[in-house]
Amino acid sequence: MSQWLTDARALASPHLVAVLVGNKSDREEDREVEWAEASRWAAQNDVHFLEVSSLSGDNVEAPFLLAARSILLSIESGILDPEKAGSGVSYGDRALRRVTSSSHLSFGSLSGARRRRSDKLRLKIGHPRANVVR
Repeated sequence: MSQWLTDARALASPHLVAVLVGNKSDREEDREVEWAEASRWAAQNDVHFLEVSSLSGDNVEAPFLLAARSILLSIESGILDPEKAGSGVSYGDRALRRVTSSSHLSFGSLSGARRRRSDKLRLKIGHPRANVVR
């Protein structure tokens, strides 16, 4: 996985948002990778990590919400510039669907010449090492 991540960052962007997802969290007895090991790898490689269960649906939306929040934070902090070609991020002219979850993430329209922070956007996110979700 380390080589894949290195290749992805080289081909896409060094600011690539990556989320390591462990599936089948409902099958603890069949675990092949310990939570601590995956968490440590994610922290060492500057990626987010969480576990999900596709069987029960537990935490299944979380990887997508986490990636979206990370991208928005990178835009707001100036790390990513969607106006710059090759950033890997672009704005559309249509409003994004409102996303409501326990993470309190909601999106308004991101169109317009100057994108400003949405008053409806509430997020608590920082460095991937601080965002390990179990």
